[in-house]
Amino acid sequence: MNITTKVGVILLAIGFAFLVGTIYRSTSPHNFGTGNLLGLKANTWNPEGHVGISYFWSPRELRLDITSNSTIDIYILDSEGIRLWTLDGTLKHVWSAMGVTQEIFTLQINNRDTYAFLVYNPTNATARYDINVTLYGYETDLLWVSISFTVIGLIVSTVSLILSRRPKPKQEV
Repeated sequence: MNITTKVGVILLAIGFAFLVGTIYRSTSPHNFGTGNLLGLKANTWNPEGHVGISYFWSPRELRLDITSNSTIDIYILDSEGIRLWTLDGTLKHVWSAMGVTQEIFTLQINNRDTYAFLVYNPTNATARYDINVTLYGYETDLLWVSISFTVIGLIVSTVSLILSRRPKPKQEV
């Protein structure tokens, strides 16, 4: 086996390993919840205008199950949005929903990044809310990496094997 065939087989093995890992990771959804059961005061942001806990999400499907005893506005900020909000209060969100009391949303996370929730209570009463998050499906960036390595490894190995089996021309003496 020549060096090109070996490189192709290695690329094929790496791609296959990534593919198996990607499929395995997609079989178990990631669930967590967040909320403010003590109550979000009237006309305020959570918590006291600061971004709370941030989460590192991969590009997958996201299901938000939001429940509140009052109307709330919810925003999802990416790392740039978190930076801007923390720096000077500029609201740059990647997703938002206004006037939510009880809803289920499904959206696509497109980039592997850090994300955070920002919740606003636009009413004159204290709002209690709960957000349950489920990340599910294939991590699309890992899926493309694994498919790319697998296809490139398969092409390099196949072409190398075909070229090595080709009859060599006889040399004249």
